[in-house]
Amino acid sequence: ELRTPLAVLKGTVELLFTDPDLPDSARKRLQRIDHALREISDVIAGLLLLSRPADDAANTTLYPVAPVLQEVVENNRYLISGKPIELSMELGDAAQVPVTPSTLRIVLGNLIRNAFNYTTRGKILLKLGKDSLTIEDTGIGIQQSDLGRLFERYYRGAEASKAAAGMGVGLSLVQRVCERYGWRIEIISHAGSGTRVRLLFKEASPV
Repeated sequence: ELRTPLAVLKGTVELLFTDPDLPDSARKRLQRIDHALREISDVIAGLLLLSRPADDAANTTLYPVAPVLQEVVENNRYLISGKPIELSMELGDAAQVPVTPSTLRIVLGNLIRNAFNYTTRGKILLKLGKDSLTIEDTGIGIQQSDLGRLFERYYRGAEASKAAAGMGVGLSLVQRVCERYGWRIEIISHAGSGTRVRLLFKEASPV
């Protein structure tokens, strides 16, 4: 019931994009609609994943992380367009995980969007290692009183609510996916001085 209307909306947007007479202002609005549809689709995919039995997590096929990371960055680059931000990516070892690209997009999409949304100037660094992904930004940071509640469903800190719209389900969804696949997520942040997120694809020593 959710996928069908989303497919109709996406098809309509794609059709409008083919109009050669479409004004640039309308094209930009369509791009925002298209990005929003992708985000909604990711959330639905995540909820459907978590509603299935845990047995389907026993996948042995390995998928590369780097292509999905690059795709997510490009799909969300509009969030930092026009901002004085230096975006750097270090794609080191060829990280692979036994998780399908669609599931990986759910996790990476939420983490990348947070960094892009809550950084207004400075730098964002994405560093992919063999067993981990680190995201560092010089954004608004997180109040210490909010750190312990980041993964609560529907919870949003005061600063986050001011900086960007949202429903507070992103990190909750990320955590549940991580728990399903035995991953771990670590967040270090200070208000006003940025955030460091480390996603561990397997057990590793703390940062």
